[in-house]
Amino acid sequence: MADKTIVPQRIAAAGVTPTRTSGLLTADTHIVRNNGKMWLHFLKTGAGACVVTVQTPAQVGGLAVAERTFTVPATTGDVVAGPFAPGIYNDGLGDLRFTLDEVTGLDVAVFQI
Repeated sequence: MADKTIVPQRIAAAGVTPTRTSGLLTADTHIVRNNGKMWLHFLKTGAGACVVTVQTPAQVGGLAVAERTFTVPATTGDVVAGPFAPGIYNDGLGDLRFTLDEVTGLDVAVFQI
């Protein structure tokens, strides 16, 4: 398993053409710098649905916070998720980490304001 960094795009009033990251792998952990105003936008054309698991390194009262999961549907999946509170989702470096369980025909664009 490798760590793969995805650089967020800044959203501007004049608009921005999304830069999509494809070639995602189920064995990788995907890392994005998170300022608390960051969104993930997944598109899926493959035949299987994808479960996205966002890691939550935070603890409350010494108990681990459950990881956030959501599903990108098969074939016509179009899912936007976020924002992600840094105190819950960021690791010690200020990054959000997520994994994927199925990546056929899947890509992601990452946006920040």
